[in-house]
Amino acid sequence: MWVLLNGLDDLVIDAACACSWLAARLSRRAQFRRPSEAELDAVPQKRIALFVPLWKEHRVIQKMVEHTISANHYGDYDFFIGAYPNDTPTVAAIRETNKQVKNLHLAVCPHDGPTSKADNLNWIYQHMLLIEAAGRRAFRQP
Repeated sequence: MWVLLNGLDDLVIDAACACSWLAARLSRRAQFRRPSEAELDAVPQKRIALFVPLWKEHRVIQKMVEHTISANHYGDYDFFIGAYPNDTPTVAAIRETNKQVKNLHLAVCPHDGPTSKADNLNWIYQHMLLIEAAGRRAFRQP
């Protein structure tokens, strides 16, 4: 019974979304148009930071980074990859990947893991702020 009652709030959100979608489909308002590749290429790129929090993912991180680079059409980005000091295989895999990928930054949490993804992401963000403060990169735009 509790599961059914607990799901009611999700049902309300789903119903509101469905009503909004249906109203947009039935109205004669201008539909959202996806920009063409030429239009996207005409817009100047802004530097972005890709945050990747990790715990015991040494077997996949290099492939993930390589795939992101090959599949991504955006050129102005840096990887900020977070790991824990007690996850030495992952830290070693990130350092090995960093030999080929120069826009990769390792952010090691100051304490052992695992903790939460939010904790790892917060330390990655702090590392990005240090990179900005050192004047090496700027990710936040005014």
